[in-house]
Amino acid sequence: MDQLIDKIYFRKQFLKEQSYESLFNTLRMKDSFTVDHCYNVAFYSLLLGEKLGLSPSELELLKVAALLHDIGKLAIPDPILMKPGRLTDEEFGVIRQHPAIGYELLKDLPEVKDILPIVRWHHERIDGRGYPDGLKGDEIPFLVRIVSLADAFDAMTSTRVYRSSLHVEEVRKQLITNANTQFDEQLVKLFLDIIDEQMTLRTLTLGE
Repeated sequence: MDQLIDKIYFRKQFLKEQSYESLFNTLRMKDSFTVDHCYNVAFYSLLLGEKLGLSPSELELLKVAALLHDIGKLAIPDPILMKPGRLTDEEFGVIRQHPAIGYELLKDLPEVKDILPIVRWHHERIDGRGYPDGLKGDEIPFLVRIVSLADAFDAMTSTRVYRSSLHVEEVRKQLITNANTQFDEQLVKLFLDIIDEQMTLRTLTLGE
């Protein structure tokens, strides 16, 4: 229950910078699903950041950057962004542009230098097969790796119009399978600990 209360409180927090808030509210009007996803990614990112012992300033940066990581979807046409089914290869190519678009939207705003890597690189992969820049291994900043993992976790555990959410055990398997290829291996281990803690808390709360 404490975790649920924390999450509700977290979702009620406002972004401090007016420019960020305006962009985020525009995204809210365009696509509420993406906004919910951004809240979830920020929440999971902070759980992992706290587990890692990040400083308050690092956690604040992580929060704002995670909330804005998909801001580039503002420029994705609605028929593609909200398509009730799987995307074609061409449509997916359009979706893949959103990290670079988000970077362009934010780069001229004040005090965004530390946020930009997360916005631009949250779909990069440890094995270099990500996008938009094909970064590999240590080229990917640490905070970016945190958001990438939280982003994928929420995507797998959320219901989409073309598929149901995956069971938590299937998600565990996916994370383990993709450790050290898509995701940072050490972060996966810590995140699996968080999943176990959350599942234990849920069992105790519900009396299962």
